[in-house]
Amino acid sequence: MSRLTFFDHDADEGFEAEAATLAGIWDLSAQGLLTVMTDPANVRREDVARIEVEGLDLADLLVESLTELLFRFEVDGLLTAGLNDVTIVQTDEGAHASFQLLG
Repeated sequence: MSRLTFFDHDADEGFEAEAATLAGIWDLSAQGLLTVMTDPANVRREDVARIEVEGLDLADLLVESLTELLFRFEVDGLLTAGLNDVTIVQTDEGAHASFQLLG
């Protein structure tokens, strides 16, 4: 079961993503970020870029992934509708995510 829940937050608006897999959480988080920024109905879902992100652990990796999506929006004007082909690996040295942006 996947669920994306929005709530009021002091900074603006927050969301909570629940999914059965880490890949599902990453995709829902990308969709949550998009929903906070704009109407998702206005964004096409087509592959636009492959992204690789590193983090200290899974929590840091998710923050770094969403930061990368914000960077892509600021620099390239890319709004991400979701993610495809998400791979997440955690080791003793840190965590790595690889995913295809849908924009």
